[in-house]
This record gives sequence, C-alpha cells and structure tokens, in this order.
Amino acid sequence: MGTVTFLSPSLTDAVTVRFHDYERPTLLSLAQGHGIPLRCDCLSNGCGSCAVKVAAVRPLRVDTVSLSAAEKATLWRAGRLTSEQYQAEALTANTPLWRLACQVVPSDEDIWVAF
Repeated sequence: MGTVTFLSPSLTDAVTVRFHDYERPTLLSLAQGHGIPLRCDCLSNGCGSCAVKVAAVRPLRVDTVSLSAAEKATLWRAGRLTSEQYQAEALTANTPLWRLACQVVPSDEDIWVAF
C-alpha cells in the first residue's frame, strides 16, 4: 500500500490518499477521485497543465526514473525541465522532479505531490 500526499496553496490542508499498488492509479485519477483540484486540460499527455512536483517522503535508496519521450517533450515545452534533464536518459528521482500527473502511476511508496 502506498500513500500520496497532495500539497498546494489551493488546499486548506495537505490531503493524503492511500491506495493499493494493484489498482495502478495515475496521480491525476487519485486527485480527481478525492476532490483535489488538480488542473488538467487534455488528459492525454499533450498540454503540460497537470505538471506536478513529485518527491519520495523517505527515500531509501538512490532511484532513477526514465520519462517517456512524450512526457519529456511535454514537460520541456511547459518549461519544467532543464536542457540537462531533457537530454538525460534517466533522472534522479530522490529530489523533487516535475512529472505529468496524467502519466505517473505511483508504486507502493509514500510520495509528496506539490502543485
């Protein structure tokens, strides 16, 4: 079981959502299912409006994440990736990293999502 804690100035308090790994929800579907006002204009990885910062609550190891070409391109166009991040094959996931909420499927870890 994992937890996602959503943090935003638009929320009165942080909202923590628990989920089972087998459910395979995206961050966007978790937010929408719990009434969290996370913006998303297209639902299809094309606009970048659902870009969020993602960080592990308790990083246990140094992890890397590989973004799909489409997610990298969208985040690049939205100004959320540096040129070094855009050109890298994998990014360190232990620091807050911009991701698209419509694409990220969290695993059984505890993460923070800021928007």
